[in-house]
Parts: sequence; structure tokens; C-alpha cells
Amino acid sequence: APLGLLGDGAPDGELTGTDEKNDNSHDGDVWWYRGGKWLSITNESVKVQLASHLGNVFLICHGNANSVHEPWIARMAYAALVNGGYSAALAVDWGEGSKSHAAIYPEENSRHIPAAAAESARQLTVAGVNGDTLTICGHSHGGHYAGILAQKMHATRLIGMDSSPIWTHENTPVADRYPHAWDDSSASIVEF
Repeated sequence: APLGLLGDGAPDGELTGTDEKNDNSHDGDVWWYRGGKWLSITNESVKVQLASHLGNVFLICHGNANSVHEPWIARMAYAALVNGGYSAALAVDWGEGSKSHAAIYPEENSRHIPAAAAESARQLTVAGVNGDTLTICGHSHGGHYAGILAQKMHATRLIGMDSSPIWTHENTPVADRYPHAWDDSSASIVEF
């Protein structure tokens, strides 16, 4: 979709994620989309700046064979800020795990999701993100990641977009699999 569809004031050119060559991101790291760039909330000065933007927060979870570097994630973050009324847009990165095996073996990559989601929950909590104002949206394997993270954070809203089928999560502990991670204990509102 052309960037003009995202709303007035969209940056010129294609929105991109972080600089993949200079990225030291690890599974579970959380990134804040600000000013057209991704900033790691593990950085203390970024965490301090983020604290003043913690109204309604939108968090994006990518799927298998992706990372926070995907342009669609930046576009979604931008749209959440401009058109969604969110005060902050965040994304998790579990690119190490999601790309650890060939994309034709998504069930192998799914085993990284529970530990990465636990690390994301830890980082979000330390940064002061409150589940009462948190919407978590996940695509494909990210839908399962979102479900686990929503349970840990007691999120307000959980959205799954084309979540991956259960057979692709055979290496994930049963308690963390869909549909177990997608019930009324996950969030106040669950949509998929």
C-alpha cells in the first residue's frame, strides 16, 4: 500500500526498521517506534523517554522467518500512532529464533517463542508498560507470541492476524499453545 494511505505526514520513501547490520537485538527485545526509527527499550535513556509516552500502547509481534527489520512492522507502528490513537508503538524482536531454521520448518522455530515472550514481558514491565493500556497484535507465529505475552502482561486487548496453525507449535509446551494462550485469561478483548 502506498504510504499516503497511512495518513497525512507519512515520511517520504519506504519506512524501514532498524539497521540490521548494526543491530545487537536478541530474542525478546522490545523496540519503540519513534520519529521513523526503532529504539531499543533496553537503552536506559530510551526507557526514560518512553515513560512519558505510556498512555495507550500498541505492541506488534512478528511471525516466523521475520524480525523487527520488516518494513510492514514499521508501517503498522506508524499507522497505529497516526490513525489508531495510540501514544506509543512498540514491537518485539525474536528474529534469532524465528530465523534459526529454514522457513519450511516453522515448528522448529516455534520452540523459541515462550522464552522470548518471557523476556519481552520482563523488559516491558521494567519499562513501566501497564497491561491495562496495552494492545498486543501478532501475525502468524506472532499470534502465538502475542497470546503468551498477553497472559504474562494481563493485556487489555489481544489481536491475532492469520495466526499459524496449531501443528506448527508441536515443539511449544502445551500450556503455551493456541488455543490455551487465547482465552479470557489472556486479555479483556480477544480477536482473531
